[in-house]
Amino acid sequence: MSSKEIADLLGLRHDSVKRAIERLADKGIYAFPPLGEKVLTGGRPSQDYRCDKRTSMIVVAQLSPEATARIVDRWQELEAQGKPARATNSQKYPERDPGKYPTAERG
Repeated sequence: MSSKEIADLLGLRHDSVKRAIERLADKGIYAFPPLGEKVLTGGRPSQDYRCDKRTSMIVVAQLSPEATARIVDRWQELEAQGKPARATNSQKYPERDPGKYPTAERG
C-alpha cells in the first residue's frame, strides 16, 4: 500500500503521512519502506513510500487510531484481490522481528 493511499484513506496530506513514516523509521520501529514511482500531487512531482501491511498499520495507528479499521478493511480487499504479498519488514530485517519487543500480558 502506498503512502499516498494511506493519506487518501485518512483524509490527510501526503507529506504529513510521509513525515510520520520517516519519523517512525528513524525511531527504529521498522526499516524505511522502499520508494515508489513519482506521482503528481497538486501539480508537483512527489515520491511515495510502498508500505507492507505491518508498516501501514503502525503508521495509521500513530496518525489516526480511530481509522485503523479502514486500513484493516483495505488490506482485506487487497488480499482478496490476490495482490502479491510483500515481504514483511521482519522477514527482510530479522533483527526487527516484532516478536522481540515485549508486550503487556493480557489477563
